[in-house]
Amino acid sequence: MKKYIFLYFAVLFCTVMLAQENSKYDIRNLSTNTKYSDFGLSFTADGKVVFASSKGGGKKWKTNNEPYLNLFLGEMDKESLVGELEPLSRKINSSMHESNAVFTSDGKTVYFTRNNILNGKKRRDKKGVNNLKIFRAILGEDGKWDGLEELPFNKDSYSVGHPALNEDETILYFTSDMPGGIGETDLWKVEVLENGSFGEPINLGEGVNTSSREMFPVINNGVLYFSSNGHQNNLGGLDIYKAEIVNGGFENIRSVGIPLNSAADDFSLIQTNEGTEMKSGYFSSNRLGGKGNDDIYYFEETPPAVVVCEQYVKGKVIDKRTFNPVVDALVTLKGEHGDTIKQVKSDREGKYSFTISCEKNYHITAVKKPYRKAEKSFSATDVHGIVVNLSLEMDEFVNVGDKLLVNINPIYFDFDEFKIRKDARIELNKVISIMKKYPALIIETGSHTDARGNDLYNIKLSSLRASSTVRYIVSHGISLDRITGQGYGEKVLTNHCSNGVRCSKTEHQLNRRTEFVILNPEVLD
Repeated sequence: MKKYIFLYFAVLFCTVMLAQENSKYDIRNLSTNTKYSDFGLSFTADGKVVFASSKGGGKKWKTNNEPYLNLFLGEMDKESLVGELEPLSRKINSSMHESNAVFTSDGKTVYFTRNNILNGKKRRDKKGVNNLKIFRAILGEDGKWDGLEELPFNKDSYSVGHPALNEDETILYFTSDMPGGIGETDLWKVEVLENGSFGEPINLGEGVNTSSREMFPVINNGVLYFSSNGHQNNLGGLDIYKAEIVNGGFENIRSVGIPLNSAADDFSLIQTNEGTEMKSGYFSSNRLGGKGNDDIYYFEETPPAVVVCEQYVKGKVIDKRTFNPVVDALVTLKGEHGDTIKQVKSDREGKYSFTISCEKNYHITAVKKPYRKAEKSFSATDVHGIVVNLSLEMDEFVNVGDKLLVNINPIYFDFDEFKIRKDARIELNKVISIMKKYPALIIETGSHTDARGNDLYNIKLSSLRASSTVRYIVSHGISLDRITGQGYGEKVLTNHCSNGVRCSKTEHQLNRRTEFVILNPEVLD
């Protein structure tokens, strides 16, 4: 669901973690996550939590057919929300999206992201796009949020979102694709003045920002956490990175590593312990195994295990003929002795992933009916960058050049004959079964001769063979408008045995064949 916030959109990955990233974390999906999107948790001044969710129902967003996001308020007990959840405020929540709120320490001011809508009026850029803006609201004496206003550096022509405050609340960090940036979306900061006004936005620079996307800034204990798909050691999608804030600049930028990062999108990390080392906190992710589109996860440091090297292998399962992803293929990771280590199903993009150890041999298989099993072996060294993709091919069909053929044993004819041999009937019956299984399938029977005899005679002979084959298939209940015959003579040889070349009887027989070409392969998709 977070993809609405900005348009953003295997490999063997050896993770070389720094000292503090060697720590392992216990990660738990919040029990109160829903089948919808839940993400971007933050804390209020009185210890409650606010997060974005599409659980509230109402008008649906056409992009994913889920309700629009609103901000919800609740209480947190470590890894689950307790008590009744309630909308943060009717004035803050609108008919469109709200997300990623941050509160001042006195609890009287909130900054949040919202679609470009104020007082019920939607505003768009010149292209008709309804961008995002950061809004501010003030808590009134009656305990209700009021005084809603958009920040002065918002513009209808670009998006601004994901507000975050530093510890003394003098600097507001945010995400934007405003002019003057480095990449698709950048992280920016702006000074918050004592009278509540703002300075001029400043780009965080090339150390933090890349030519890709940087998003979801959060400040904890002098550390900037953010998500990016442009920095090094990226596992896929958005990964979470951290940078130490030193004299207004940023040093020691690095990934937080596995398992907080995954092959999916990981973002909005908030630390709950004191100090600069991450001991516990929350983050959001749309990784496999979640309950909804995006989920909120709790993480807690566990005693570090001795790990020499940990790797990450992922790949894609595709249809060998169409190159389209194969969804829900069962992908199995096996050890070098054939023991099954783990199984997953390929996602809607055909992707899969496993965490593995270094310096071991592995075997990966992928199966899904009606395909034949695909398999590959590989050795997991400490060198990353290896892709293990798997191509599935149907049992019933085979690609030969740019043609899709019925996958049967060759049908041969005796020299200078066009009668159907007994061994050919077995294979022709397979063709008949396939045509009955796929009633829309149309096939051309292509008959070929060897190069002996003159060219005109071979054309005639191959045409007789094609007609003989068609008659056999039609006599077994296949409509004549689904099967055609074509004689090619000696035009398409399978070997070197052309006119004047001396070849054995066996070599010549390989050219006396009939192929069954699928004329409308799209009906198999």
